[in-house]
Amino acid sequence: MANLGLGPRPLYEWEADACELPRFDVAHACAVLEGKQVVVAGDSTAGQLFLSLVMQLGGRFGRNSRHTSAISDLSASACSGATRLVFVRNDLLLWSTHRSEFNRARECDKLLKADGYVQRAVRDADYLVLQTGHHFPATIEAVSVTGWPDAYGFFTSSLNHTLSHLMRARTAWGHAPSSVAIMGVSIPVPGCSRLGMQPLSLADALAALAQHSRRNKYSPRWQAMPRINLLLQWLATAFGALFVDIAAPSAGWPGGMMARFTKSAGALDEDF
Repeated sequence: MANLGLGPRPLYEWEADACELPRFDVAHACAVLEGKQVVVAGDSTAGQLFLSLVMQLGGRFGRNSRHTSAISDLSASACSGATRLVFVRNDLLLWSTHRSEFNRARECDKLLKADGYVQRAVRDADYLVLQTGHHFPATIEAVSVTGWPDAYGFFTSSLNHTLSHLMRARTAWGHAPSSVAIMGVSIPVPGCSRLGMQPLSLADALAALAQHSRRNKYSPRWQAMPRINLLLQWLATAFGALFVDIAAPSAGWPGGMMARFTKSAGALDEDF
């Protein structure tokens, strides 16, 4: 692979300026997760969270359901084999057990990934982490072209449908609503390649948003993220799930938005 003239990227230690987060304690996390299965379902940012969590716990990656190592339907073991972690890629968290319904969704957006996660999310997961949001604006644009009258209600109605079925089914299997965590959507920074890898202040992130938005073709979609975050928080509250807001931390870390908050993954253990 060509170097492209890029040197090694420096590492930065995030120092919170508005709160104090405990350092990730592997021993404590493993004590909480011993004998448990954690299922992460969602889009590519959920996949990054899964990879970070496995590495934080000193885990080992296995093979996915297709017997490859692609990050789509991937398992891992951690905590000396006492904890199992699973990631399932389903960009919109569509609730269905029928492949034909996933294929209908792909008629609107050919890039969607929609592996089945229902059984593992309902029955197998002691702790369930859900994350979605980045693909909805593109899907909304696609269905708007077809003239679907309620295109902008798709996000709310789809997630409400998923969570209502999910919580009801998990309750029947003896899982508490608080065993589900909904991750907020990250906030991309336009022009991040111009900003380097150094963490930004929130003021700098907002300045970059104002300066570079018009140059970025994805900016209209990114502007939907705060609204999506608000809806995710409302839905989490309505169904008794936990909500983890990553908007501000992700906006301040343009070159590695997921890495910045995975240090606080231990907080999920406390909440669960």
